[in-house]
Amino acid sequence: MAAYYCVVFWGLVETMAPPGERGRTQGWELGCGRVCGALEFKTDFVRTEVLLMMTDFNNLGTRVKEVEDSLKEVKDDSAILKEQVCELKATTAILEAKAEVLE
Repeated sequence: MAAYYCVVFWGLVETMAPPGERGRTQGWELGCGRVCGALEFKTDFVRTEVLLMMTDFNNLGTRVKEVEDSLKEVKDDSAILKEQVCELKATTAILEAKAEVLE
């Protein structure tokens, strides 16, 4: 499973990532890429290790779709329940009218 990182940094920064993803830059930079495991950022002043959560964004996208589908089902169920409430109110009114006739 591949993880993605996205980090904003300032200064002369060397990203220690898999080959092909390494580089040095000066200034504000947005570094994005795919890695597995831990990612190190080394600047002239500090050395910070950033542990990455192993997140598969394809699975995340699938999960978002599942949640959207569930929300649609809840909205559909809500509409059905509203119709049933209207039917129950109508039935109640009919039964009350019949009860008055019987009294």
